[in-house]
Amino acid sequence: MQPTPQRILASIALVLLAAGSIWLIWIDPGGLGPLTQAAETEEKSESAPDGSEREETDGASRPPPLVEVAEARRAEVRQRLSTTGTLIASEKVTLTTEASGRVVAVGFEDGDRVRRGQVLLELERTRGRAEVRRAEASLEERRRELARLRELRAQDFVSEDELESATTAMEHAEASLTVARDQLDDRSLKAPFEGVVGRRLVSPGAVVEPGTPVTELVQLDPLDVLLDIPGSDAARARVGLHVEVETPAYPDRTFSGKVTYVGTQVEESTRSLPLEARIDNHEGLLRPGMLAVVALLLEPVPVIQVPEAAILARGPSQRVYVVDDSGRVERRIVETSLRRNGWVGIASGVEAGESVVTEGLGMLRDGMRVRVKDADEPQGDEAS
Repeated sequence: MQPTPQRILASIALVLLAAGSIWLIWIDPGGLGPLTQAAETEEKSESAPDGSEREETDGASRPPPLVEVAEARRAEVRQRLSTTGTLIASEKVTLTTEASGRVVAVGFEDGDRVRRGQVLLELERTRGRAEVRRAEASLEERRRELARLRELRAQDFVSEDELESATTAMEHAEASLTVARDQLDDRSLKAPFEGVVGRRLVSPGAVVEPGTPVTELVQLDPLDVLLDIPGSDAARARVGLHVEVETPAYPDRTFSGKVTYVGTQVEESTRSLPLEARIDNHEGLLRPGMLAVVALLLEPVPVIQVPEAAILARGPSQRVYVVDDSGRVERRIVETSLRRNGWVGIASGVEAGESVVTEGLGMLRDGMRVRVKDADEPQGDEAS
C-alpha cells in the first residue's frame, strides 16, 4: 500500500517531537530548567549564611532599614468608668403657710430666682403685732416686780419663796413673748435657701390655713446626679472621686463634680451599686430631669505606656517591635489597656525603658537588623 501525504506529515511531526524532548532532557536533567535556578537564587538571596534576613538589588546588599523609636514609660493613669444617670435638684421643697389668715402680699412670680431669707408671702399681721406688744408689756411688768422684790429680800422684808415666785413669773413672761414673736414671724413665708421658685399657687386676698401650699422651691446650683455602676466595681468607688458629666442638651460642654454618696449595698435585681455626685452648675445651664452621661474618674493606677504609633494590629492580636541592644527587632504580642492622649497602656509584653519602633513598621520582620534614626537625622531618601 502506498503511504498517503497525510501519513508522511504525521510521521515527520512525531520524529521532531521526540528529538525536541531528548534535547531538553540533555540540557536540563532536572526537568525544571531556568525556573528552578531562579527560585534557588532568590531563596539564597533572602537568607544570609547566619540565618539573618537581608535584601539584594543588582548584587548589592541594602543597608538595614531606618526606623524611629520611643521608650516605653511608666505612668499613672486615671481610669474612666462610664455610665448614665439623671440630674436631680440638690434641694427641693414645697413651701407651705405656717399660720392661718388673709394673704396681704406675694413677693415672687413664677420661675423667679430668689435668695435665702427673701420674703415670699405675708399674711395679715395686725393681731400678731398686738400679741407681741401685750407680751412685751407683761414681761416689762414682771421684770420691775422682780427687781422690787430683790431689794426687799435684801432687807429681809420678803421671803425667799416670794422671790422665787416672782422669778418664775418673769420667766413665763419671757416665754410668752418668744411665742408671740414666733407666731408673728410665721405670718411671713421666707425662702429657706437660694433657688428658683415654681408656679405661684396663692394670690393676694386669699384666706389660707396652716399647711396651704404656696410654691415649690428648687436649688439649681449645685445639682446632684444619680447613677449606678456595676457591682464588680464597687470596691473602687468612694466619696470624693471626681466625675465629669455631659448631656445631649450641651454636647460641647463638660461639667465637673465629686461623688457625695456611695450605696451601702449592691442592688440584688440589677447587680449595680447606686452612687450620687454633686455637680457645679453656677451658669444655670443644667436642669433637674436631664439625662447625664457620667464618667467616673477612678483612682490612678500605674501602667507602662507606648505611643499609639508603635501598635501594629494583625487580626485579633496587637504587636510591637522592640529594638534590642544589638540593633535587631523582636516582634512581641502585647495586651493593651487604657488609651490617653496618643499613648497606650501595655498590660503585658513590654517593659519600661525598652525601645519600641514607632515609624517604619511596615518593612520589619522578626530578627531583622535596623538602624535607629537620630533626632537630627533626615528621613527616607534623604538618609544616607
